[in-house]
Amino acid sequence: TDGVMNPFETPLAGLVKMDKPRFMGRAACELLAAGVQRQLVGFTTDHADSAQPIEECHLVIDGARIAGRVTSVAFSPSLQKTIGLAVLEGESMTASHFDIRIHGGKLIRARRAELPFYDPTGARLTEQPS
Repeated sequence: TDGVMNPFETPLAGLVKMDKPRFMGRAACELLAAGVQRQLVGFTTDHADSAQPIEECHLVIDGARIAGRVTSVAFSPSLQKTIGLAVLEGESMTASHFDIRIHGGKLIRARRAELPFYDPTGARLTEQPS
């Protein structure tokens, strides 16, 4: 997403093998894992207005405060909804819904979504060809 995020703030935390007894950077990884202050999450919304789209860097708003930002977003023809990734901070990291402020100050309601967006159970990947 950017140069300041670390694996523990993303769904990639499992790629850091902390079960090894020793490795270079272990102490830094332990500090990063213990101090997660933001989280990369998936979201979906029914908003599909091409005249006022949700765009990268639009802010996530929680009441009167900025709670994060959109890092990537697109309309999914397969799912027939807008999907995206956002970095949420603080208490908003666990929110099931959040608001995204688009141009003109309009707030769009987004729902937190499990990743991957399409075929989350892997059924299409494992199905046998007919």
